Amino acid sequence: MHTMIGALVPTFLVRFLFLLAFRRLSRPVWQPLAANGASWVVCATVAAVGFTDGSPPMLVGAAVIYGVPQVFWLTVDLAWRQIRPEKSYDR
Repeated sequence: MHTMIGALVPTFLVRFLFLLAFRRLSRPVWQPLAANGASWVVCATVAAVGFTDGSPPMLVGAAVIYGVPQVFWLTVDLAWRQIRPEKSYDR
């Protein structure tokens, strides 16, 4: 549980960088989906390598641990777009 709470910060930072990188997508709804998906893959891969202790990377464990905070940020992004569409990152 503490690892999932600690995963909020790196997923937020990586997600924000991907939101800025994907701001020119033609369909605005794809921006948060693509940014959060890419952030999840990057964070889970880095964490899987970091969790190893001389063994193969723990991809499934890291994907689950970083998936929960990433779904939280995806929900925040989609809610933000519904509440304040003019303040979205795609401008």
